[in-house]
This record gives sequence, structure tokens and C-alpha cells, in this order.
Amino acid sequence: MTCAKLIPDPWVASAAAVALSILAMHYSHSLHPPGGAVALVAVLGGDAIVAEGYRFVLAPVGLNVLVMLIAALANNNLLPGRRYPARPSSRKDPRHRHDDPTPLDRLGLDRGDLRDALRELDTYLDVSEADLDRVYGLASVHAFRRKMGNITCADIMSRDLSTVEYGTELEEAWARLRYHKVKALPVVDPFRRVIGVITLVDFIKRADLKTYETFEDKLIRFIRRTPGVTSEKPEVVGQIMAAPVVTVRADMHIVELVPMLSDRGLHHVPVVDADARLVGMVTQSDLIAALFTGDAMK
Repeated sequence: MTCAKLIPDPWVASAAAVALSILAMHYSHSLHPPGGAVALVAVLGGDAIVAEGYRFVLAPVGLNVLVMLIAALANNNLLPGRRYPARPSSRKDPRHRHDDPTPLDRLGLDRGDLRDALRELDTYLDVSEADLDRVYGLASVHAFRRKMGNITCADIMSRDLSTVEYGTELEEAWARLRYHKVKALPVVDPFRRVIGVITLVDFIKRADLKTYETFEDKLIRFIRRTPGVTSEKPEVVGQIMAAPVVTVRADMHIVELVPMLSDRGLHHVPVVDADARLVGMVTQSDLIAALFTGDAMK
């Protein structure tokens, strides 16, 4: 509108309006061809638009932009797995509360590499860094599968498992952890569906650490069954187990375990069949051995 008012020649005004619009969109990282077209309409739209002046920016242009923004917010935030506007990703590890990148981000590409590559191309690509990062991740998964072959969770999982149920007493669950020298036990229902998992950490973090007794005394008192019919502390596995539980399918490729056991902080992942029944357990050690063996055989 400013070009239309200040530049008498419509050809020069049109060129200036479109050029300035592209420049503004470039520096605001919002390059969009219809934006230049709207600037052109403001100059060549006729006397009626020129007479409207800057009110044309508010209506219909501003009103149309508002409607499209509301539609974009509704469509992207109501659909699962999508978010608009996208939140900037944090480099801080939220699980371990430090500023180091996650294990997967310490190797390979990161967002900074993508930004540098886009800058060196010296051209515009209508794709976000997040989309490029996702494409790279998917490509890496396919490349890994091609290199390693079809190794599934069923190939590397432990099958002879010790399990507990919701009503299993804490003392029995602790004894099984110690006897089998494992750090986690799946909690299953009568149909062997996984309803939780209990780990050494679940026992330790619930022991009363505020008194001056030794840790051993406090842990023993927590584990042992309370005499009588009432208790002020947890007595069965279901009261301290972690739930819900992340599970994986037996036919899932092991490459999909990598982000679970590295960036998400999981150490044990129950494996279920097509009916969601427990059939095994995969640990970080299982995955490391599989990756080493598969790479050594190439």
C-alpha cells in the first residue's frame, strides 16, 4: 500500500512492492509466494483498493490471515503427534538434568549441522529443520536395517523370565530380584499381560531415608510384611510398581530399541506378542551384544 501511494508508475510500484515483500519474508523466515501476490494485488487492484488505503491490510488481508492461523492451530494441535507452532528443541537432557546432548545426539547430525548445511546451499528449501531431522532419522533406520539384516526383538530377548503379580508380597519380589540377579521384574495379570514393572530403584526410593538408622535396617523394615490386617506402608508389588509400561512387539526390529534404551533412559523393555502377552525381556546388554555381533559378522 505504501508503494502504491508513493510511486506513481504502477510497474515500478509493483516491482518495489513485491521485492520489499520478499525481502521482509526472507529476513522473517516466512517465505511464502502468495505473500508477494498479495503485495501485487494491493498495487494493481484498482482504485477501490487504493481508496481503502491501509484498511485493506486489516480487511480482507488481516482477516483472512487470522482465519487461516486459527485453522492451522486447530488442525495441527488436534491431530496426535503434531504441534503448531513448533516448540524449539532443548539440548538439555530432561531425564538426567544436565546440559549434555542425549546419547544419540552426540554422534551423527544435529540441528546445528542441518542449519549450517541449509546456509551453505544458498537457496531456499520449503522444509523445516524438524522435518529434515526426521527424514534423516528415518533414512538412518532404513540404512541400519539394510546393513544389519532383519534382527528382531524376538531374536535377542530373554525368554525364561521370572515374573510377579499385582498382589505378590514385596519380600517375595525382592527375593526373586536377588536370586536371579536382575534389576527388574515384569508385573503381569492372570493372562500374562504386562501391567507394570518393579525394579530395585522402586524399593530403594521408597525406603524411609529420614531416620538415622542404617540403610539396611530401613530397607528390611520396608520389605518385610507388616503383622496384622492394617499397614501404613506398601505391602504388595502393585503398590510400588511403575505403570504404565513401555512394551515392544516381538517382531519389531532392534534398531527401534536404540532411542528407547539410550535417550529415554529405559534399561529393560518387556516384549509382547500380537495378543499383548509377555513373551520376553530386552535389556541394554542384549542390544549391545546384538549390535556388536551383527556388525562383526559383516
